[in-house]
Formats: sequence, C-alpha cells, structure tokens
Amino acid sequence: PRVISPAFLAASSSHLAGHRNLHEFRQTHRLVCGMRCSNTFTTTACSSSPKLTFFSSFAFQKGTGFHSVAGTKVSKPSYRSAVTLTVHSSINETILTPDGSVDARVLNVPLDILLYPDPRLRAPNAKITVFDENLAKLARNMFEIMYRTDGVGLAAPQVGVNLQLLVFNPEGKPGAGQEYVLCNPVLLTSNRKKDVEEEGCLSFPGVAVSVTRPVDVRVRAQDVTGKEFVLGLKGWRARIFQHEFDHLSGTLFIDRMESDEDRKRNAEPLQKLERLFNERGK
Repeated sequence: PRVISPAFLAASSSHLAGHRNLHEFRQTHRLVCGMRCSNTFTTTACSSSPKLTFFSSFAFQKGTGFHSVAGTKVSKPSYRSAVTLTVHSSINETILTPDGSVDARVLNVPLDILLYPDPRLRAPNAKITVFDENLAKLARNMFEIMYRTDGVGLAAPQVGVNLQLLVFNPEGKPGAGQEYVLCNPVLLTSNRKKDVEEEGCLSFPGVAVSVTRPVDVRVRAQDVTGKEFVLGLKGWRARIFQHEFDHLSGTLFIDRMESDEDRKRNAEPLQKLERLFNERGK
C-alpha cells in the first residue's frame, strides 16, 4: 500500500489554472526562492511575467546558502528544472466560512488528489476551530478518495483543503482495520530508535523514497467533535502518521530523501510530473 502525501513551494493556499478552482485568481508573480508576506510575495528574483517559477524540492540538498521560504529553510537547488504556473496569494479564502466552519461548497465538489508540484501542498494549514457536521463530512470524503486511490493515509492539503486534518487506516480498505481521524495533531514524543522503509505517495505517482523515521510516537489530537485524545502509535501506524503529519507543515517525503541512489532513481519521474504540471498551468 502507498502512503499519501502533497508538494513544493510555500505559497499560500494557491489554486492553479487547469485545476478545479475553489478560489479566484487574484495576484500573480514570478517568484524564485521567495517568501510569502501578508498578501504579497517578497522575492529574490522578479519578472514582469505574470507567472510563478519554482524548483523541484527533491533537488534541495544539505549545504550552505539557505533561502527562507515562508519560514522554512531550504538549501539552494542543485538543478534548475523550473515549473511555471499562475497562482494567487489568498489563504483559505473559500475553504472556511467567517465563523471558521468548513465551507459547504468545498464538500459539494468531488475531491481530487493534488499531484506534485502543486503549491497547495506547501501552503500553510489553518488550525481547526469549529467542529461540526461539515468537518465530519470532509473527513468521510477524505476516507472515500483515500480508499478509491489505494492509499492508507491522507492529509487535507493533499485534496486542496489547507487545514490541520489527517486521516488514515493502516489496512487501506473500508471495513477493515481501524480508521483514525486527527484534527490539529501535535507530536508529543518520538522514540530514539529509528528504522528505514520505502514510502510512496499518491501525490507522487512513480516515486518511491527510503525514509528514516522513529519507530513509535505519542500524539495529541482532537476528533471531529473537538474532543482531545492522546494516541500511542508503533511500527506501520507510526510511519503512516508521521508521513501525513509532515504534510501539515508542508514537508514532503522527497524532502527526506537521503541517498544518491534515490535521487537518481526519482529524477526522471519527478521531472515528468513537473512537465505535466507546467503544461496544465499554461
């Protein structure tokens, strides 16, 4: 089974031309290693072209010369395979109503898995403050698309909803295993002991990465009614949670790619996804 995830660049909850839009397109920019500031972008390189340019995150490697991208430090790219697309800079503009509830219009649109390098995968994810039937329905819809796409876990930003919400079922099948819904999850502790396993991601078809993670974790979260609980997870469950939890901070499993073998093996499928995404954005 594959572990789900979403992709690069810390723009806001930007929605792209060529995708089902929940937001209107407002401001467009050409951005190179920039950071979001209020409703505009501060960039290290600008152009008059109403496009956004960013780079494959898998190529970011350890080293000096870090740029700040929306508060996250990433290193300079080792190659410049740019993707150009049009975005705007509004955050959760139609995802939440003024009172903080999930907008019903989000629930009436079929969910799609966002593919790398959709910038919504790097966007900030809002804390859930309203626990109502709309939130419960969103969680049910996420399970539905997760099962339909052979996943075992899914984070809300992967379906274009930038909220602190994740769901998973270690069995990956409806009616089997246990379904977990975690709102506003917080990692309390993690074991010093770690292991390495290969992970996949529905947002990265054709990409597989060996990822090192703690073997067990302790988590605090809320359910869809707002009730707080603490959960201990081990082994496969701990790995799924950590993969999805990364999504909520805009971290993708390709960011944890360590071996040159993985980088070489995944270079072509990542570049293919970038080309396809660039074509859809034109």
